[in-house]
Parts: sequence; structure tokens; C-alpha cells
Amino acid sequence: MPSITQDIDVFSPLVTYVSGPWTVGGKDGDKQVVNYDQHTFTICAGPQCLVTINFHGTEVHFIGAWRSNSGSFQAVLDGQTYGPFGPPPFTTALFKVDMFSKTNLESKLHTLTLSNVVLNDTMDTFNVDHFIWTTSINSTTDSKIQDTDFSYFSYEGAWSTELPHHDVKTDFDGGTGHFTSQIGASASLTFQGDRVALYGAIGSEFGLYTVQLDGGNASSFSAAGAMLNSTNYQTNPPYTYLPRQMLFYADNLSGGNHTLIFAVPPDSIQTISVDYAIVDGTLNSPSLTVNPNAHRLSSGALAGIIVAAVGICLGCGLLYLFYRRRRRANIGLKELDISGGWTGATATDFAEAEATPYSMQETAPPEYHLVPQLAQPSADVNHSSPVDRVDHNATRHAKSSSGMMFIHN
Repeated sequence: MPSITQDIDVFSPLVTYVSGPWTVGGKDGDKQVVNYDQHTFTICAGPQCLVTINFHGTEVHFIGAWRSNSGSFQAVLDGQTYGPFGPPPFTTALFKVDMFSKTNLESKLHTLTLSNVVLNDTMDTFNVDHFIWTTSINSTTDSKIQDTDFSYFSYEGAWSTELPHHDVKTDFDGGTGHFTSQIGASASLTFQGDRVALYGAIGSEFGLYTVQLDGGNASSFSAAGAMLNSTNYQTNPPYTYLPRQMLFYADNLSGGNHTLIFAVPPDSIQTISVDYAIVDGTLNSPSLTVNPNAHRLSSGALAGIIVAAVGICLGCGLLYLFYRRRRRANIGLKELDISGGWTGATATDFAEAEATPYSMQETAPPEYHLVPQLAQPSADVNHSSPVDRVDHNATRHAKSSSGMMFIHN
């Protein structure tokens, strides 16, 4: 069975910060923030620093960094403890390091919890960059469903296509997005296949949302970006807003039709957003849909356009008739005047070109190259080699964030 990887940011609604004095990396002016994926990371310097993700898959990677103030950490995967792991010998900071990885897992729901380990009463820091996991799917072909594709998306309540203080055309995929802060407003996505991923924006201006799949219990999440509302965080505007983030993911779904409902809960007054969705491309084909709420031309403007078009057509017709008469007259003169040696027009043969229909076929995702594993448990961790983030297909993978992931078995 084919597989794909999912990559989520540390501020994703799919990451849960259980305990500890976690803070936003870079808000203190740390210039090394540019060396982290998406220029985001979280740090914790104190006891009981716990962060958790739930995922359905066969492989998982925790990506972090070793820096001069880094301390030890340990990992607990499905109840089994690995570590503690301490910093390797290094002279310069190592970024985008595969700090902990585990492969050949059973294809089921897993829980990974990371925590710092305080040794000799030291308070060294523990920082987190992003998470990657691999999951099995029915096909490697994806379809990207834009928020404006009304054959898949429908909206209830007051929704807007503009977001104050942000450039939606630049920041959101396809240059479009839907936004609402109305309690009870909802967006519904109907699709087929074994998986679905919903994308939108996270940040300090966004809030709680619920997701219900196929009439089941609604799961609650927060698009506030975990700690994006930390003290003094607003003094660093570049990090208050992250578009194109995974808000919800589910796989291992049964065949047939599915309905996902994304809504503002009764206890929220902040904004939620819809950017696009990723579903099985073998069963879902995006359509070119005209927005029924788009601005329409008035009857007067439409009549003016029609009159102008008719006038242009008549003008072109008269010019063509005039050209034909002049051309015939010139040809007649040349055929009669042979003194100059004119022998008539020379025919040019044009080879018939075979029309080739345009087709776009999505290629399989790049293979994820794993860190070599040794026989001992500690072999699950690569301490010394920086690993660049896998550049997954943008239509398939994007980093996301938060508290719980809904998995349908």
C-alpha cells in the first residue's frame, strides 16, 4: 500500500503542550529563528516540559535543534520510554536535526510525548521545530479542493472572503479564503475516499473551532497557534499569523461519501478560516466553479458591452470587405502587368500539425529517506547530523498544529 508523509508546525492545532513554561522561540530577538522550519520553534526551560502529538501511521520523526544551551530529553511512544538523549559534541549549533525517529510501526493510532530531562538541577532548554509522520493510503494521487469550489464546499452563516490587515490574495493558496467569527457559522465539505486534510490560518486573531466527520462526535481545536498569545508576543508581528496550516486531518476512512463540518463553537468570538482541502484524487476532481455571490454587471452595463461588441464586429467586417476588394484589385493589376516579370503567387505548403490534448498527471511523492537505524533503542535518534526538512509536494503536505487529531477507524 502506498504512503505519504505529513508535516506539522509546532504551532499546529494538532500539537498539544501538556505542561511546562513553553514560550515562542524568536520573540526575544533570537536571530537564529531563520534556521528553523517556517521560522518557528518553541522552547522550554524548566521542569515538566511535555508536548504530545497523536498520529495514525507507520513512522514518526521529531525535528529539533542542538544549541549551546540545549539539555537532555526523552521520548515516550505508546507507553515505551526512549532516552534520555543528551547533546552530541558540536562546535556550532545544529538545526533541523532528526532528534528522534521510529519506523516500522504498526499502522494504527499512536501517541508520541516528548519531555525535557533535568540533570544535576540544570535548567537547560528544550526546543521543538516540527513533526513528520508517515501514513498508508489507498493512492498517492491528491486533489486540492479550493474554498471557492462550491461543488465540494458549502457555507452557512455570515462568511467573508476578506481578512482585515492581511493580503489574502498573496497569503492564501489560490489567492482566496473564507472567514467568519459568527457563532454557529459552519462550512461543510463533501468528498469521497480514505483521507481528508483541511487547511486554513492560525494566529493570535484566530480561535476555537469544531470538526465533525460523518455525523460523529465533534472534536474541538484551537487555531490560536498554541502559544501565539504569549506575553509580549504581539511585539513580534511576523509570527502572529501563519496561513496554509493543517487544521484537521483524518485517514483510514471507509469507502464511500463523507461529510466534514467545520464550525465556530458557542463559546468562541474569534475568527476561523478555510483555505483548501486535500482529498483522494482518484475519487474527487476539482471543478471550475463560479462564485454565485460574485458581483454581477448591471443591465445597463451589460447592454453597453453588447452594443460595443456588435459595433466592433461590424467594423471588423467592413474593414475585411475593403481589404478583400483592394487585394483583388492589386492582384488583377499585377497579372496584367507582366513587364516586371511577375509570375503570380507562390504557394506555401503547411504541414498539418497533430493536436495533442493537454494533460496534467500528478507524480508520486518523493521517497522519504530515513536516518539509518541501529540495533539498540538509542538508534532511533540521530544526534549529530542536521537533516534538511523533506520538501513534500505543496498540495499534499503543509505544517499544522494543536490539541487533538480526529482519527476514524
